[in-house]
Amino acid sequence: ISPFFGPHVVPTWATHAATNLLLMLPNMMVWWNPLETERPEIMNYAYARYASHALGEVMRVGRIVDSTARNTPPAAANNGMLLNEADVAVSFALAEQVVNSWRSNGADVQLEVLPFSRRLPHDLIDPRQPGGDIEMVYDLLLAMMNGDSE
Repeated sequence: ISPFFGPHVVPTWATHAATNLLLMLPNMMVWWNPLETERPEIMNYAYARYASHALGEVMRVGRIVDSTARNTPPAAANNGMLLNEADVAVSFALAEQVVNSWRSNGADVQLEVLPFSRRLPHDLIDPRQPGGDIEMVYDLLLAMMNGDSE
């Protein structure tokens, strides 16, 4: 579900450099939304900031997955990915690249894409997320897990 191989704002060709930069610079705590420097009360269970080195490490794992996917199908027998065209947090292109690599290596990967027109937020499964539609997303996820989605 909206896997993070790199941020939406970084072009795919620059992801490797951005990863290295994050890991080379001193670690910083960064607000998820720099325009809101206090955690909204409705989101009292979530961290309002993230560590830049943690983000870099997750991006490094994403690079490893992408690199491995180019030559190796996924180890799991059943694979699916749910992407959101309106997601401004994760790179749609990098996630799609991994799916295409797995498919080119013989894997049957189910890909479901939520259209931009739905304007859904990044946190698709969070019941408290403003603008979300968990009923639709949960139904789709259950259908994907049961092999019933189109």
